[in-house]
Amino acid sequence: MPTIAVDFDDTLALTNDKICHWHNETYGTDLSIEEYYHFQYWRVRGWGDKTITQNKVKEFNQSSAVQAIKPIREAAEGLRALKEAGHRLVVVTARMASQAEYTCRWLERTYPGLFAEIIFTSAFVSRDAHAGSHNAEDEQDRKEVGMSSKDEHTKEPTSTPLTFRSIPRPKSEVCKLIDAHLLIDDSIENAYEVYANAKIPVALYGDWQWNKREPDAEAAASPLSWEQRRALGLKDDEAPLANLPDGVHRALTWKDVVEISQKVVK
Repeated sequence: MPTIAVDFDDTLALTNDKICHWHNETYGTDLSIEEYYHFQYWRVRGWGDKTITQNKVKEFNQSSAVQAIKPIREAAEGLRALKEAGHRLVVVTARMASQAEYTCRWLERTYPGLFAEIIFTSAFVSRDAHAGSHNAEDEQDRKEVGMSSKDEHTKEPTSTPLTFRSIPRPKSEVCKLIDAHLLIDDSIENAYEVYANAKIPVALYGDWQWNKREPDAEAAASPLSWEQRRALGLKDDEAPLANLPDGVHRALTWKDVVEISQKVVK
């Protein structure tokens, strides 16, 4: 049974859309999702510099909004088609292990019976350039990384119905570990990393601004805000469109994802 790895945020759930609306309501901005050219939000108009953004992300993660994220409606049909074709589906997410319980509950409620397990890579603990994205949290949450299905405080198994593991490694390593034949992910950075390091094909999902352009590691590492970058004449939205490598396939819809899987998963 071939395994397919599936990202969570903005592949199964409309996370950035919720964050966009939350920021507008909380901070009085008038942003649209079309302005989110990056998942490093300090590079988006109105978010402030990296430090300010990190504080805002923490505020979002502690708000009720984080548990009100809506699903991507077309995903359920696509996932069922993949499962009916005999594939084992595993969520591989950059989310923190401390987000496991409500993430698992959300998945079971929204896509019941479709996933074998979920793996949390806790990517933003160790990748400072990404801090200030929707999965980044503070030092206190790092203590939970490496837990299995037990709560750190009670030491008893949680009631979470979906099995989860915490494997704080790059997605390429996790995909090799689970012998994934395909990764479905909205992040062009993840797509490039997995194909380059694991030679696993990727369905780059979604008609999103943040996955249309070539990644810019230097810009991602800069702590400057959108406004500060503009003042220096740096316009991220004018970056060149991506020229995807052979193993990374653009999938605008979940129907495209299914068609890609039929071609590349043996």
